[in-house]
Amino acid sequence: MLADGKVAVSIQEITDAAGVGFGSFYNHFDSKEELFAEAVADALDTWGMLRDQVVDGIDDPAEVFATSFRILGRAQRHVPELVQVVLSQGMSVLNTDRGVRPRAVADLDEGIRQGRFTVPSSEMGLMMSGSALLGLMQLLAAHPDLDDGRASDDYTRHVLLMLGIDRDEADRLVGLPLPEVPIPGLD
Repeated sequence: MLADGKVAVSIQEITDAAGVGFGSFYNHFDSKEELFAEAVADALDTWGMLRDQVVDGIDDPAEVFATSFRILGRAQRHVPELVQVVLSQGMSVLNTDRGVRPRAVADLDEGIRQGRFTVPSSEMGLMMSGSALLGLMQLLAAHPDLDDGRASDDYTRHVLLMLGIDRDEADRLVGLPLPEVPIPGLD
């Protein structure tokens, strides 16, 4: 329902769609707002787990960041419902302690510490790159004819430039092969 933008629904509609009894709802949640908040948190955690799987074994924080961004952009076409749940929350997903945010902050902190990124702070880098990622996902949702891989790579290149990576290194990072991805059809 969140993916479809249907938040003005009754609990009866929710339980009917889930195939559970009305009373069962209250065994788990106090309100539909609590249910929707948990659905968003679950979607963010799924993004975080996907990110962890695709960057496992990569040590360079700039490569971790580039790989994460490229994969998450491409995922838009393969798990659109998950993306819509995230997009439905807008920029607020960049202020949560769930999902990709804490991982991105850690990657940015490490990249700054190692001198890979010149952005003044991880929070600034997060807002710059996070808003770009949300914009990429919205662009791909609005324009199904766009090549998601190319658009994701182009966005990644420009985000790396914003973070202080020089053009040649940004091109190298975007040109690296992507690891196996645990989403069917996303490789």
